[in-house]
Amino acid sequence: MTLDTTIPSTRIFQRLIQEQTAVEIKIITDELLIGKIKWIDTDCFCLLDNFNIEIYILRSAICYVKPK
Repeated sequence: MTLDTTIPSTRIFQRLIQEQTAVEIKIITDELLIGKIKWIDTDCFCLLDNFNIEIYILRSAICYVKPK
């Protein structure tokens, strides 16, 4: 499966990566994660936190993503 760049959410994620925008992400475990999105694929993405630790998150685990 290839990443469908015609989908608005994919384009938004790509823009956040390109502009290196910090984001706040709430996941289904009620955790709030803050950092910059490093990359995305069809199933998950990588969030780089403030300590430069990579966190891999399944897209299905996301409640919301909010630019900071």
